[in-house]
Amino acid sequence: MIKGVNRTIIEVPNPASRYFERALLFVRPDWEAAGGRLKSEAERFVATVGSPPRPRPAHAKERRRQRAFALLALGFALGVLCGAAAGWLLARL
Repeated sequence: MIKGVNRTIIEVPNPASRYFERALLFVRPDWEAAGGRLKSEAERFVATVGSPPRPRPAHAKERRRQRAFALLALGFALGVLCGAAAGWLLARL
C-alpha cells in the first residue's frame, strides 16, 4: 500500500496469462491526461509480457563445472596413457 501519494494507476483485470489475475500499471505524471489511449496501451503492453521465466536449478552451474573437470581429468589420463605406451614401444625396439 502506498500512503500519501496521488498516482494514476491503470488496472488490467484479466490479462491473457494463466499466471496472473490482474496487472497494475503506474502512469507517469506527464502522461496522465492521455486518457483512453493509456488503457489500450496498457492492455497492449500486458499482452506482450510473457510468462515468468522458469527458475534454473542452483546446482546446474556446479554440474557443468564438474563435467568440465571430468573431461580435463580424462584428457590428462589419456595423455599419460599414450605417453606410457609410447615409452613401452620405444623400449621394445
